[in-house]
Amino acid sequence: MSLLGVAGLFTAAPAPAQTAAASANYNGYASGAVVHTGVLNQGPTTLAELDQAFSGAAVNSQGFTSEIDSKINTVIQAADASKKSGARGAGIELGIGQNNPVATASARQTSRSLAGPR
Repeated sequence: MSLLGVAGLFTAAPAPAQTAAASANYNGYASGAVVHTGVLNQGPTTLAELDQAFSGAAVNSQGFTSEIDSKINTVIQAADASKKSGARGAGIELGIGQNNPVATASARQTSRSLAGPR
């Protein structure tokens, strides 16, 4: 391969399928917990649940028309079509006698206070 050919590989050009961010349709979420313990799940109710160092973040360019729950059945983002992004975290989160998905008071408060632009 010639030097000219290698230089051609590194030239900057717009991607052919670019879409303006304002009109793009995208979504995603992530969550994690260092320690998760759930005790006695009975149907739609969890007797006790403890999460240590829980965090969650979500984005949806069309707004959150439905709630986003983690794989461990904890709320990441409450439904709110006026919000497009949100995140929350907790050092220790305790849920006692909660309906699934578990939405502790801190989960409801921080998802609202950290929610992104409209």
